[in-house]
Amino acid sequence: MKKFNGTTWVDIGTPGFSAGVVYYTSLALGGSGTPYVAYQDGGNGNKATVMKFNGTIWVDIDTPGFSAGQADYTSLAFKNSKLYIAYNSGGAFAKTFSLNTAAPTDITLSATAIYENVAANSTVGTLTSIDIDTGDMHTYTLVSGAGSTDNASFNISGNALRINNSPDYETQNSYSIRIRTTDSHGLFFEKAFTINIVDVYDSPTITSFTPTSGPVGSIVTITGTNFTATTNVLFDGSVRATTLTVNSATQITATVPAGAVTGFLIVVGNSPYWEYSDDIFIVTTPITITTDPISPTSFCAGSNVTVPFTATGPFASGNVFTAQLSDASGSFTSPTTIGTVTATTSGNISATMPAAQTAGAGYRIRVIASNPATTGTDNGSNLTVMGRIATPIATASRTALGQWDNATLTVSNPDPNATYT
Repeated sequence: MKKFNGTTWVDIGTPGFSAGVVYYTSLALGGSGTPYVAYQDGGNGNKATVMKFNGTIWVDIDTPGFSAGQADYTSLAFKNSKLYIAYNSGGAFAKTFSLNTAAPTDITLSATAIYENVAANSTVGTLTSIDIDTGDMHTYTLVSGAGSTDNASFNISGNALRINNSPDYETQNSYSIRIRTTDSHGLFFEKAFTINIVDVYDSPTITSFTPTSGPVGSIVTITGTNFTATTNVLFDGSVRATTLTVNSATQITATVPAGAVTGFLIVVGNSPYWEYSDDIFIVTTPITITTDPISPTSFCAGSNVTVPFTATGPFASGNVFTAQLSDASGSFTSPTTIGTVTATTSGNISATMPAAQTAGAGYRIRVIASNPATTGTDNGSNLTVMGRIATPIATASRTALGQWDNATLTVSNPDPNATYT
């Protein structure tokens, strides 16, 4: 069997496809151009045989040599999707034999699920038609109708159903399509399918984090994507965050753990997914000031006082530590500066109680810093400030003395912190 392709004659299928020598060949074309041939089959007792080309090979229609006797002068014709054959059987008479064709009855799809993130035009599955007509050819198309909502997201190549674009489970996790199979006679069957997208965990990404530095115990807010399945945050790639909160798919918060050092942050998802930050997080030493106990605990207005303090953390060059005095109730709402020292480490401040300070027994002293601005704790216990009623007066027991005589001096309103000579 040959056909003219516009330039030359070419074979349809393999030449010599019959079982034996043939006579009285007849040709008819089906509704979709499928070639059918009928002939007297020398390989099957010179009886009638009908075959069709399925696009690849020639296949039998019904049983080879199906006529009761010898079949001469075969003739084929189609009408209403039915194939008819007429022939002279044994020369005694002529009769007509009708081969009925049937529409496909079902469509199967080898797979109805596909992983998210696969490449565009990835194959979902292979289509197969259920058809009682052995060897019938089928073409597949996406058609409108019930269940065809997402047809535009797919295409069919041969018998392969393919998805147009890389699917994303979080955007859409299932699709509804409708497919038609059409046989070589133009008969068809339609069926709706649901294509499911299989969720694949996406590796997290870090966009930014704030703050970019802080001491142990600081809370760091990290923004990015795919944080839903985050299991931990590592500081410098090794020390796990003290606490972790997944606020959303795009934000998590983590607490800087003890033992953390300056380095990159790592967001850990479902194994083996993780993500490094582009920038480092700087673990700083906490900046604190502790005002140490003060002795003595009672002072006269105008007297000197030494204020010891302990400072931790990096203080800048030129930093000034300042001693502040509270009010008589211990409040630092409006503190009074009583002394300063320029330093970057722990030490003492030489301070002076204000000369006109109101007497009271609930005073406190604290130390603050200028760079960085830091407020320290107070001294931890109440201090007493004693006011002066009048200027101290010295009185002698005798005003005239001879050699080797003694006199006693008495001081009125003495300053308890002063020595008199």
